[in-house]
Amino acid sequence: DLLWLETQHDRAEARLALVAARATGLEVVVTFTPAGEPPWTLTDGTPLEEALLAVASLGASAAGVNCVAPGVALADLAAWARATLPIPFVVKPSPGLPGAVRSPDAFAAELSPALAAGVALAGGCCGATGDHLRALAAAWRAIA
Repeated sequence: DLLWLETQHDRAEARLALVAARATGLEVVVTFTPAGEPPWTLTDGTPLEEALLAVASLGASAAGVNCVAPGVALADLAAWARATLPIPFVVKPSPGLPGAVRSPDAFAAELSPALAAGVALAGGCCGATGDHLRALAAAWRAIA
């Protein structure tokens, strides 16, 4: 029903993938994994917000981030996206890598401000389990 282009690190590669995916006639979602700490950029130096706007202008059905930490920076990005991005904003943050995985409740609590700020769809990336997603769903229901 749709194609999900995840973990994009480079604006030009994301553009090429999006153009090819759109040629199928399916809806396409693009998520970026930015480098380093906020303010986030892609590995090619493109500011994350610029990359999100670029894929929106090229016809992505939704865009967002994956494999980032939940928290204040993600909530700030969600607020920016709600006010600026013309397509739905999606997030798939990571609760952490082996040895440093947040508990499901901590993950959901840290993600709640981003949910409240305007995320259209949320899930989990590296380290997420069914328990993390259930806690996320409960947090989202509490906001609604």
